[in-house]
Amino acid sequence: MNLTLYQRLNDLICLKSTGPVDTLAEKLAISPRQVKYIIKKMRQDCEAPIWFDNAKQSYIYTQKGRCDFKFRASNKEIVTEAIDEALKKYFPPLILGWYFLPDLFKQVAYLSLAL
Repeated sequence: MNLTLYQRLNDLICLKSTGPVDTLAEKLAISPRQVKYIIKKMRQDCEAPIWFDNAKQSYIYTQKGRCDFKFRASNKEIVTEAIDEALKKYFPPLILGWYFLPDLFKQVAYLSLAL
């Protein structure tokens, strides 16, 4: 398995700039048959939701996320909602004030790095 090839393909899919199979094969310097095989393996082994979008003429991920050996859906929205609910429940707007904001920003930054 050529990991660099998989990473390059992943980058092109994320950018939605793969083009059709023949164009993608040229970009990756491999045969169209190899492109189809790699996409098939990414779908099977990594559970990557890859689909060809005819309108964009590119392979795309059908969910937001990233592919690093196994596709992982983005949890950013879930974390943001949980933080909002906790703030509303435990810190009424007048009590929260400016005192807690620097710590809150640090926690949000830490959570986004964990994703």
